[in-house]
Amino acid sequence: MFGAGNDNSFGCGDFFGGGIMMWIFFAIIIGLIIYSFKKEGSKDNSSQSGSALDILNSRYAKGEINDEEYYRMKTEIEK
Repeated sequence: MFGAGNDNSFGCGDFFGGGIMMWIFFAIIIGLIIYSFKKEGSKDNSSQSGSALDILNSRYAKGEINDEEYYRMKTEIEK
């Protein structure tokens, strides 16, 4: 009755519904692993990208843009 029959249930028998429940269990585990990697990857991307004002301040500090460009762009961002 439990895992001893010839019902092709990979030894699970009728205890957990046979082989179908085994595949569902493994699919859930694999899905959780993939979800955790994607969630961790999105944290890395969000920390690298800054707001538009942060990028503008960085460019101004590096000397890539002058005062006039900085203040013009800043007013556009703040609208």
